[in-house]
Amino acid sequence: MASTSGSTDKPLTLAFSFEDRLRKHAISLHCMSLYGWRPWHRGMALGSQALPRDHRLQRLGFSRWHWVDPTRPVSEWLEDYDRVRPQALHAYPSALREFCFQARERGPLQWLPRVLSVGGELCPEELAPLTHDVFGVAPLSMYGAVEGGRLAFECREHAGLHVRLDGVHVEILAGGQSVEAGQPGSVYITSLINTVMPIIRYELGDLATWVPGECRCGLWWPRIVLHQGRRSDVVSLSGGRHVPITNLATIVGKSRAIRQFQFVRRADNHLVLRYEPQGDAAESLEQIHHQLRDALPGITVELEMTGQLPRTRSGKVSRLIDESESNLRGAAKKEAS
Repeated sequence: MASTSGSTDKPLTLAFSFEDRLRKHAISLHCMSLYGWRPWHRGMALGSQALPRDHRLQRLGFSRWHWVDPTRPVSEWLEDYDRVRPQALHAYPSALREFCFQARERGPLQWLPRVLSVGGELCPEELAPLTHDVFGVAPLSMYGAVEGGRLAFECREHAGLHVRLDGVHVEILAGGQSVEAGQPGSVYITSLINTVMPIIRYELGDLATWVPGECRCGLWWPRIVLHQGRRSDVVSLSGGRHVPITNLATIVGKSRAIRQFQFVRRADNHLVLRYEPQGDAAESLEQIHHQLRDALPGITVELEMTGQLPRTRSGKVSRLIDESESNLRGAAKKEAS
């Protein structure tokens, strides 16, 4: 059994057979192998569950992954990294951001992985310059879901995510119709590996576009580009305009004076940026405040410093928390129904 995070509406509990899980795991490992990882290589996962240490594959040495509890202090992540010396490092983008800040404070890494990959969250463009400073490369993105396993992955051309046609059928629809390449739509999946509980034309809540043409890497799998995150992760403005929270996160994420952050919608016209500071941030914060106000006309924007932002059980930092009265009323109606 496995459960989704409930980000599309309500958590969904799924059932998988042992063979289903093996197929999901095999596809994920094959994606890593295309990056140069091999089963006997050491791996480290920040904020995503790998095989437990007592698993038979771990004991036999066929899957040497070390899982780091994302709720532990970031300094301990680096201690584990130094000890494990992983050939592959996989993380949530938000966790990798924190790792990079801590690593820069401490000094150059004595060990660099062959593979640096991210998943579980939309990877912001501003993460690449930060990882270049620390690891010398930009991270490779993976796209997955509890409902369908590894759905797509980015090759080293960084020109979209290749869809794993051997594990999933992906559709991008707008108004119930398939969209042309370059046109945005909602992602629907039909899993080809779930035999116990079939997933058919299931809407993930993500927005994406098909990438036209062939990739220079030589892989024939079609490509998609994810954008704007979840459809619900938007700030509504007067006149019916919507601003994706990822647009606002790009403004904040470029600042190296902020370690971690999230937005809180207090009311329909009131947005708060909560942040964990990184060094002397006064000048940078004023610039961020100004840019956010320009991006959100008619919205009151406040900045609120905090010690440490709350994490989910898996270690993610939610980018948008909706505490507005309208959202609370909507939640109450759902509970009543």
